[in-house]
Amino acid sequence: MPAVEEIENIISNASQFGELGAEQARVLQQFLDERQQGALALYNSGLVVTSQMYEREKIARFWQNQHEFFEAQLAVVNRFEARLKNAGSGKLDLRPIVSTLKKLIDVCSEHYEFHA
Repeated sequence: MPAVEEIENIISNASQFGELGAEQARVLQQFLDERQQGALALYNSGLVVTSQMYEREKIARFWQNQHEFFEAQLAVVNRFEARLKNAGSGKLDLRPIVSTLKKLIDVCSEHYEFHA
């Protein structure tokens, strides 16, 4: 997995110089794919954790926190896209992670509303 510093450098250089190379795009895509899988794993872990909770307020609070976390992740992806807009971000496929994060935000909201 690429280090966060490496990702920041790639994005910074690409936005500064207006070019995203094939290798840089591959590294960024790998990073985003891993983040997507991590988000799904986190959600699935949350299902297990909350299935063992008995207080509705705690469960609701848990899902509210997850909702906020996934919103923050989506904001990061949107910033990536904005910073790379003029640097060949077309080499990246951000649709899967954006779609996944939006779905997770929606489902966390549903869990929160159900338990609140």
